[in-house]
Amino acid sequence: RLDFALCATCTMELSQYNASTDYGFLPKKSYSEVELPVRWQCIEATCDNLVTTLKQDNCRDNFVDSMQQLLDGVSIDTLVDELSDEQLCKAYHLVCMVINSYVWAPGKKAAERLPAPIATVGHALATRLGTKPITTHHAVDVYNWDLLDDSKPPLADNIKVVHTFTGTPDEAWFFAVTTEIEYRGAGAIAGMMQAIQGAQNDNTKAVVAGLEDITTAMVACRATMKRMHERLSPDVFYGKIRLFLAGWRNNELLPNGVIYEGVSEEPQHFYGASAGQSTLIAAMDVFLGVKHGTAEEQARHSHYLDEMRLYTPKWHRAFLSDLTTARKPFAAFLSNPSDDIAKAFNATVAALKGFRDEHMSVVTRFILNPARKAKASNDSATDKAEQGTGGTDLVQFLKVVRSEGSAVALPE
Repeated sequence: RLDFALCATCTMELSQYNASTDYGFLPKKSYSEVELPVRWQCIEATCDNLVTTLKQDNCRDNFVDSMQQLLDGVSIDTLVDELSDEQLCKAYHLVCMVINSYVWAPGKKAAERLPAPIATVGHALATRLGTKPITTHHAVDVYNWDLLDDSKPPLADNIKVVHTFTGTPDEAWFFAVTTEIEYRGAGAIAGMMQAIQGAQNDNTKAVVAGLEDITTAMVACRATMKRMHERLSPDVFYGKIRLFLAGWRNNELLPNGVIYEGVSEEPQHFYGASAGQSTLIAAMDVFLGVKHGTAEEQARHSHYLDEMRLYTPKWHRAFLSDLTTARKPFAAFLSNPSDDIAKAFNATVAALKGFRDEHMSVVTRFILNPARKAKASNDSATDKAEQGTGGTDLVQFLKVVRSEGSAVALPE
């Protein structure tokens, strides 16, 4: 495996994790800059017309037909193996849009079986990518953007979201803001590398500077999230968008999961798209030494946030794994910190807490409040309505995660 320490001084090494100090965990190429083989045009066209297709009674048949067209005359192995990493990410995005559209087609009962043409391709792409065959954070936020002005960075006002399920500007804004958060987090990756290198060289100033860069990045991420309400209606998110991002684990609409025909007759239970799948926030926890869950969950890596790593690409998991080792000199540096180190470290911890505070506000505004409103007007509504798209009981979970993040603060 790559010596992670080299990453502290060479962003080219970071590229082996499909990460960088200028784009973070976003790909440097936008959706339109990556060209798929010609046979994929049928799936691209399906996703380009997704909103219209979902309004048709035979939408599910159309999804299956397009996937069968993709598979015409080619094996699944060849279909997937011929793709570069960049193409793989784009193809994964497209097929995930089809998967969730098929399962959650409006006006129909949630599909308990995913037909083989869709299921087998989704499974093959996800297996090579090292993630799950369902719409994830990466599918809709990381691999689903173009730039309105190529000379400017991927900030929400300059992002053209390529595909949505509902066709609403609200959904596009929701994805665009989340994409910008990933971009803003690039400064945190750079700061981590600087702090690790500084610790290795016993350079207090470099460690402090790295921590200050991380803090600045997380403050920017929080400010970006704070803009979510500008163009996203709580009623539209809760009533139209949220269902398409849901999974089939801990979901009363699909209590038995979904069978992926041609893959296994065993029902699959996958979480939906979740902020917990962000490699950026996972990296923050790893770097700061945050531990989530009980001692048993930590030993077995069975905490919800550990499971969320299985919904990220394999190279991002490799980054998190190697960061655990690479941060050891930094951790040793914290064992006897100077006042400057303690102050800078605690400011970074506070910035992460601030980000999670803002996330809690977003969850309250766009999930909890509409859920309570729906429950008040509908006696049949259940507490499951207050779950996140990832399937968690939101309030208690987010409070505990936030508290665990703050617990690593150093005495000053």
